[in-house]
Amino acid sequence: MKKQTLAALIAIVILLALTVCAPDLLEERADYYNQLVAEKLFGEGGDSGDYDGYDEPDENDDSDYIGDTEPAEDGGFAAPEITENPPEPTDLPAPVLTLVPTAEPTASPEPKPIIELPMDDFSAGLIPITDNYYQELRSAFSGDAVMYSVYKDDSIYVEVHTEDISGATFHIARVKIAHPSQLRTAVASKIGSSSKMGTTDMATKMNAVVAINGDYYTYRKAAAFIVRQGEVLQQKPGTLDQLVIDYDGNFHIITAEDKTQALSELSGNIYQAFSFGPALVVDGAVTEKRPYSFDASGVSNQRTAIGQIGELEYLLVVVDGRMDTSAGITCWDLAKVMADMGCINAYNLDGGGSATMTWRGERVNTREHSGDRSISDSICFVTSTGWTQEDIKNMLLGLGK
Repeated sequence: MKKQTLAALIAIVILLALTVCAPDLLEERADYYNQLVAEKLFGEGGDSGDYDGYDEPDENDDSDYIGDTEPAEDGGFAAPEITENPPEPTDLPAPVLTLVPTAEPTASPEPKPIIELPMDDFSAGLIPITDNYYQELRSAFSGDAVMYSVYKDDSIYVEVHTEDISGATFHIARVKIAHPSQLRTAVASKIGSSSKMGTTDMATKMNAVVAINGDYYTYRKAAAFIVRQGEVLQQKPGTLDQLVIDYDGNFHIITAEDKTQALSELSGNIYQAFSFGPALVVDGAVTEKRPYSFDASGVSNQRTAIGQIGELEYLLVVVDGRMDTSAGITCWDLAKVMADMGCINAYNLDGGGSATMTWRGERVNTREHSGDRSISDSICFVTSTGWTQEDIKNMLLGLGK
């Protein structure tokens, strides 16, 4: 009986140790140890009268077997062997449970305060913070309840959703930024080179919260007025409608045949200039349908458009097309939608296979072909309060600041 008592004490010590050091293992093996204690105290069968912590083991499964008894031939557990003259028990020292201290967690670097990004180069924005992304169910423009994906910090707010409008699939991003430098253009390689890159890859390079394709400026062989990050790439305006973004982040759309006067009035205040079109909304008015080189046939197609809806507040739209589920939309029908969504000025960018919206490093819209088309440029919206590459490097090295 003394040996049985000793064995029971050992089992109890094991239970106490597991409680402190390995609660997960204790939970997994609790049934077995209850059985073991019962057998030690009450003999084979473990009948303790009112003891209710014991479950019968599966006779066909000994995979969970732990202990100092050997499996019996019938698949159960044999009772421990008891000698006629067991040795006298010695006093057991109190169990000492040593907890191994864990390393002090490294603090994440604090987000930087809102900064003004350089507006005369193609440097990236700060790195978006993962915890600032979330989703919520809300009513869309069509009135249907859809899921909105959101990014929000002190310098930028972006919400992205997808809905069907007039039989076409629209991917819509509303953006509000704290400073115009957060609206940035990206190029595939050195400015002016013929290199190409997908919009998603350019967005990743720029740490963009959201991005769309640009006007594919290297494809403008004819006269055009093109500016990126304040640098003039082509300076002879042609017949195409122009979108000019000034250093305050405001849109100016020029549709006049002779654009020289309008551009001269903006001289010294041109941050970005795009040459594609047509203009969709000008000073709150929908443009009239007219012949235009990029919509000569007036057919439905994949589209990319950008509009301004307020001070430092913008709307990005990409429409799926050339598919059974979404044929696309004409530029003139798109103009009406952009106006209905509140755009004061709106402009059509390169569409067709170039049409792309990127969110969290992935393309949002659906193309008729897989992957992004390689193009020359894109428009990116970035955060100016977050982590730099150096912050991330330090955090990974355990040197978080």
